Amino acid sequence: MGQYWKVVVNLDNCQTFGHWGKLGEFLLGLPKCLEQSIEVPPKFPDIDNLVLAVKPGDVVKKRYNIKDRAWVFPETATQSSRFVNLPMDMLQEIYAHLDLLAETDLQSVVDILCLNATCQALWGAGRSIMYRQIERLAASYAWNGHRVLCIGDYLEDSDIPENVFTTPEEEAEFTDDGESSLYRYDFVEVKGDSFGYTPIFVELSARVNYQTFDMYGIRHLLTYSPPPPPMAHPTVLRNLTRKEYVRETALLELKAKYVKVKVMQQVGLGEALMTRICLSSDPSASLSYDGPIHQGAWVGDRFDIVSSAEWQETASWTDVSDQVLKDVEDIWRAEYGVKESDVPRVYT
Repeated sequence: MGQYWKVVVNLDNCQTFGHWGKLGEFLLGLPKCLEQSIEVPPKFPDIDNLVLAVKPGDVVKKRYNIKDRAWVFPETATQSSRFVNLPMDMLQEIYAHLDLLAETDLQSVVDILCLNATCQALWGAGRSIMYRQIERLAASYAWNGHRVLCIGDYLEDSDIPENVFTTPEEEAEFTDDGESSLYRYDFVEVKGDSFGYTPIFVELSARVNYQTFDMYGIRHLLTYSPPPPPMAHPTVLRNLTRKEYVRETALLELKAKYVKVKVMQQVGLGEALMTRICLSSDPSASLSYDGPIHQGAWVGDRFDIVSSAEWQETASWTDVSDQVLKDVEDIWRAEYGVKESDVPRVYT
């Protein structure tokens, strides 16, 4: 039947894009989610641009169908609740416990938000806690700087390189006495969409609207503006573990060489990365290429993608573009039967 692969696994977040079938069925038409997930994300908004402070007298929502009608934040009133009248340091201690108990999921953020929304005093006390929860949640979606690999279901744990796990405790968690358990580990499956803060806030807003119906002040205080346009090109794929990198400009040169070959024009840095992070004990890959793609040279390493305009190469980094893209070229030529006659001659 052939070997199936779990794509792609993030060991640090215990996440995966799921099972995509045989390697040859998806490698040559890889969705952009891998490279987009490891792009360094835009700067996270600061608290005053995300969880706003209450300003008594601010207009929350105008009713345009009724003249001179609007909802406003009321002036601060005397609080009768003994909970709200606790000293601020005690309130902050309570919120600190909530902060520790809450998991990085949307519902915990909404729960804290609903408590904060009961009055202005609690909003002021819990605003920073809610902001940190949202920031943590956003960080859990990002894969840049994490260990990513593609696992074949014929992998025996005894064949996993030593560098993949950071501690003996982590190795014990993911493996089981040499059995093929890493492939079967219960990773959380994510959709594989491109990373971005926007999906987080779309879903958060939907839950807020459901649980705080007609509380227009909450919608006014929890704001989000989409980040700037996607990362400027050309970019650089960086292996942070080995301090090696692949230039997108070199990839563009390779694609220009095969300008008449349509399938080569679809290759991106995600495909280049995938050719080096596959791991299995068996070479079965459903590819015509017979190189050792199942034992990738970068398995267990950490990666990101940055704009070349924002990154300055130093002597400690090594450009491995030629080496990596040579493997990419060999795989694509073997799979699609690309011949020398398909490559335009360059006359000098």
